[in-house]
Amino acid sequence: MKNKSIVLIFVCFYCCYVSPQNSVNTSEKQKAIAKTIKKVKKEGYAFNQTFDDFEDRIVEHQKYIDTTTTVKTFVLTMNEIFDSYGLSHFWIWTPDEIKELKDNSSFGLGANLAKTELGYFVTKIVDNSPAQKSGIKTGDYIIEVNSKKIKFKDLLKGYNGQVDTVSVIRNDTLLKLNIEYFSFRSFSKDSMYALNANTTVITVNSFISNVYDRRAIESFFDKAKHTENIILDLRSNGGGNSENVQHLLSMIIPRDRVCQYFMHREDHEAFVKKHNRNPKSLIELINYNGREFKPLKLKSSLKVYSGNIFVIVDERSGSGGDVFPSCVQDVQRGKIIGNKTAGQVLSGESYKLNNGMVLFYPTGEYLRLSNQRLEGNGCIPDKLLSREETANSKFVLDLILSEFINN
Repeated sequence: MKNKSIVLIFVCFYCCYVSPQNSVNTSEKQKAIAKTIKKVKKEGYAFNQTFDDFEDRIVEHQKYIDTTTTVKTFVLTMNEIFDSYGLSHFWIWTPDEIKELKDNSSFGLGANLAKTELGYFVTKIVDNSPAQKSGIKTGDYIIEVNSKKIKFKDLLKGYNGQVDTVSVIRNDTLLKLNIEYFSFRSFSKDSMYALNANTTVITVNSFISNVYDRRAIESFFDKAKHTENIILDLRSNGGGNSENVQHLLSMIIPRDRVCQYFMHREDHEAFVKKHNRNPKSLIELINYNGREFKPLKLKSSLKVYSGNIFVIVDERSGSGGDVFPSCVQDVQRGKIIGNKTAGQVLSGESYKLNNGMVLFYPTGEYLRLSNQRLEGNGCIPDKLLSREETANSKFVLDLILSEFINN
């Protein structure tokens, strides 16, 4: 197997406010569409998908595109076209979203949400966010905002100083809470604490480059090196840079160990050129030209932790948050606890369009050591819990202690 570098893995799960955008005219929309078509058809890739029909899908949505007058509405319409492929890592960011990603700050609720029949289930709260200040808690179901049913998450966004009233169901009780929107850090800082004398809990909120702090992570593991157990909390970790995923893997897995395989469009095209046909499966493609996904090679003074590992995940753990637990599971390095992960695992690249917009498009696939495609197949925990159980930190930690550590 070839060992080559890989590109970005990223899924954006946090709620952020997007302010009204400048107007966009027909010429500017056509320019953005032309650049998107050219880039996606030339470099975009998911298994057996080269987006040759992208122009046809544009035509199908043209009447809606024609009605858009701002960058925001144009982006929303284009993203509906991307969604029609049923693939992850395929969208356009607005200029405001790009700024918020770079600054690690946003306006909005500050909570990770999962859409359910009852309402939006809160899987995680960002520290010092409007959600936390208002009293919203993980495990809540947000069902209304200003007495209106929430059909879209955009209703849970607002400008600085705006106040909304949300209806929340908590333990079968209906609550009314007031939210005042303000700017906040998009992600809580990663943290660690001692659960008991033998067990340390380390929370990793994201693998995004300007959020994930390698020095902090290395410091956490150094401080916990003599404990018998480390619990890694990756709930609602929506991914980020793949090398940061590899960095965290290097804390617990030998650095020459293959954890997964991946491939890009050029690998697929090389297979077709040699065999004059498409590969029948990802396994066939991997066996032909698979690239190895391993932990990062770090300086020798950083020892690999050898104690017991437990990883907590939920339905909002995606992309890198999918990759990490599946690697741990496949190499039998630890136990995975919680809810099935998102299964949104394509590698992706960004590309600047006009008017401050940025295209993010899929470029490659991942395959587990168990020969399962990651895209569309979330990691199923060794101990599968319900949505509500997974969001309850005390329940999850008590379960790990009683079933795995103290048993």
